[in-house]
Amino acid sequence: MGSLERAVQAPIAVVAVDLDDTLLNARLEISPRTRRAVAAAKERGVRVVLATGRMYASARPYALQLHLQGPIVTYNGALVRTVRGKTLAHRPVPLDAAREVLEAAARERWTTLAFVDDRLFVADIDDGVRYYVSIARRPAYPVGDLRRFLHSEPTKLLIVAPDGDTSSAIWQELEARFRGRLQITRSKARFVEITRAGVSKGLALRDVAAYYQVPLSRIMAIGDGFNDLDMIRAAGLGVAVANSPAEVREAADRVTESNEDDGVAIAIERWVLDQPGLEMAN
Repeated sequence: MGSLERAVQAPIAVVAVDLDDTLLNARLEISPRTRRAVAAAKERGVRVVLATGRMYASARPYALQLHLQGPIVTYNGALVRTVRGKTLAHRPVPLDAAREVLEAAARERWTTLAFVDDRLFVADIDDGVRYYVSIARRPAYPVGDLRRFLHSEPTKLLIVAPDGDTSSAIWQELEARFRGRLQITRSKARFVEITRAGVSKGLALRDVAAYYQVPLSRIMAIGDGFNDLDMIRAAGLGVAVANSPAEVREAADRVTESNEDDGVAIAIERWVLDQPGLEMAN
């Protein structure tokens, strides 16, 4: 685990939580216990923020289910927008770099997704696209050759690999080629995600801290994936769910139960609702 010297001294004021494989179970649902824990935290003045790699339109329904207000961190931090639709930060991929990625993807025949204006565009509908859409529950718009289609900076590009080993190889190839120019990360085992250099959930956590006027030391961040690492390290209290890879668990200050065992609810109960001085969290 990470050093416990980073553990917060003041009560937690904000909880930032990843969606897939963290807040959501395998059925893409929020459990009743988690709903109760989030509601209890909100009643005591603690803000709850979703922080996901998903597009805004895919994340917002979950924020509404939990009756959340304020910002949602989406696209791994490339877009931070409130539940009511006010954009706080947008950090798209530079067009020239995006086109280079698309050239490589076309040559290697990778299934590639481009997100523009919070819509999902693809060359055509294949098994990889269908897999992504089954999770995001948003439509994909086939446009033919993405290289010809793309005329504005995309918020994010995403490659869907056929398996985890292939996605790891793609990540390594793109990381070597675009190091310092683009941020390349992985979320689910098959997803390689491409954003502007420097973009991360950790960067967006600073947008959240500024919005609520609280220090990072009073934020608890919960996640499971490699795209959660910066957020877990930036937060005053970083928490990994038990189903996280070893590298993520080792970076965290605490490890909670898995997403299938109400890990988010248990983390909120243990380190937010039971904390002394919680009445000061407002």
